[in-house]
Amino acid sequence: MTLRLDTFNIDEIPPGGKEFSFELDAKAFNERLSLNKGLVGPPTVLIETPKARLDVEVGGVTVLIKGESSLLAEAVCSRCSELTEIKLNSPVSMVLKPKRKDDEVEDLNIGFYEGKEVHLGPIIEEHLILGLPFRVLCKEDCLGLCPKCGENLNFSGKCQCNDSPREIGATPGVFTPFADLKSKFKV
Repeated sequence: MTLRLDTFNIDEIPPGGKEFSFELDAKAFNERLSLNKGLVGPPTVLIETPKARLDVEVGGVTVLIKGESSLLAEAVCSRCSELTEIKLNSPVSMVLKPKRKDDEVEDLNIGFYEGKEVHLGPIIEEHLILGLPFRVLCKEDCLGLCPKCGENLNFSGKCQCNDSPREIGATPGVFTPFADLKSKFKV
């Protein structure tokens, strides 16, 4: 039997609580990230194994979890399509209660457990996935791609379009390719 560093029995937590430090299974985490088929573009991929350091206290049947989790991953920038790193350091604060059949809570800080054994790994994995940005940017002021020629404006500052070169800081013409389409339809 393999000893899991992310699992405990609530009856074995001392009155002052107990600290847990563990790493998540990077391969399983990457597989779960790649299952997000509804997202546009390539999935987020881990660079380093996700980690967690948690303090667990038990009061009666209620489990209080506090600590932090972190990951380092790689994803594609939503504006310029370049690979960029995502560093996520996320505080964790959660209350777990015994599961009853009619329990449905929409609060992300409240969870449930069944039996006496609690697995922290899936809780932290879910916490980290929910903490990932919906839209990844390589930098806050990323200029993106020229909508006409596709040049990355972060490298050169202006594109090589013959019609109208764009300077850094110019208003993006994101909908320029759709201008002709709009004129063909009467709305």
